[in-house]
Amino acid sequence: MSRSLALTTTAAPMPELERLFREGTNGWLGGDCAFSTPLREGRILWLFGDSFVSPDPAARSRAGSHIVANTIAIQSGHKLRFWWKEGEGGPTAFFSSPELPGRSWPLSAIRLGEALAVLAVRVVTVDPNQVTGFRIVGHEVYWVSNPDDEPHRWQMTLQQLPWSERTGTYGSWLLAHQGYLYIYGFLRHFRSWFKEVWTLVARIPLEDAHRLLKPERWEYLDGERGRWHKDPAAARAVLSKGATEFSVSYLPELGKFVLVAASWQRGNPIQLRVADTPYGPFSDAVTVFVCPEALKNRRYFCYAAKAHPELASDSAELVVSYAVNSRRLEDCFQDEDVYYPRFLCVSVGSQGREEDG
Repeated sequence: MSRSLALTTTAAPMPELERLFREGTNGWLGGDCAFSTPLREGRILWLFGDSFVSPDPAARSRAGSHIVANTIAIQSGHKLRFWWKEGEGGPTAFFSSPELPGRSWPLSAIRLGEALAVLAVRVVTVDPNQVTGFRIVGHEVYWVSNPDDEPHRWQMTLQQLPWSERTGTYGSWLLAHQGYLYIYGFLRHFRSWFKEVWTLVARIPLEDAHRLLKPERWEYLDGERGRWHKDPAAARAVLSKGATEFSVSYLPELGKFVLVAASWQRGNPIQLRVADTPYGPFSDAVTVFVCPEALKNRRYFCYAAKAHPELASDSAELVVSYAVNSRRLEDCFQDEDVYYPRFLCVSVGSQGREEDG
């Protein structure tokens, strides 16, 4: 039986934060996903999947821009600096491995001691005419040994992880809590990417951060029985209606962990679920915002909703981002509502009781 916490929520757009991703970007003209993780000295790392990059640093239009597989940004206060690499034909992805097929999409990242771990999936295009015409063919970790240096000086090693779509994709979110690093993931049970997925959880002891590179030493949660196993085949979903991208963070105001995700219902509502532990059981979903972009145009959809705890200004606040995309590529070139990250300030409170669901 699920438990539903009586929550009170308000959500308001954050145009001042959105402007950081639209003005003075030196040619970066939008990207999806928008994962973030704190570095040192107040810096924040942002990770993006497919991104529009113009060879002209003063460009305001996406016409003539390149679509590269991934980019990053470093935030210092109210300034963002975007990074990618340059190839013979112009801008290219920041994370790449030419000897492997396809391209790399970063998921989440976390600082582990002196190093930075960036989890990613490797994808190949199977239908260039479809926005979801891709297939996951690999899982990997970029291990950065010197993340305090400027990104163009990063020393990175790439390690492939032994997952397949049959066993699940891990790296949707990373959370350090009470001696463990929790590694969240998903498993598709529909062929379409416009459907809910099962949410999975694994963990490793934080005392040995390099266990992240040794999946045989991970523990996997049987979400049905609440037990941890060494065998990844024993993993069971903690949620049957989850998302491929989401966040799990502790919210002091509630004294609980909050899972933020977008749904595939009409308007792609952004929803919260709460739990007493990082791995559930999670409450029923509470809708805090319905995406207006998905309502104004049938081709548009919103996804990749997640919280950014390092940006919150008080114990009851969630700073939530989401991505907007279109089923037609031309819209991404023509409409600035599409493919720039959108941000919400969500205030969360409790009426002080729980009800059986």
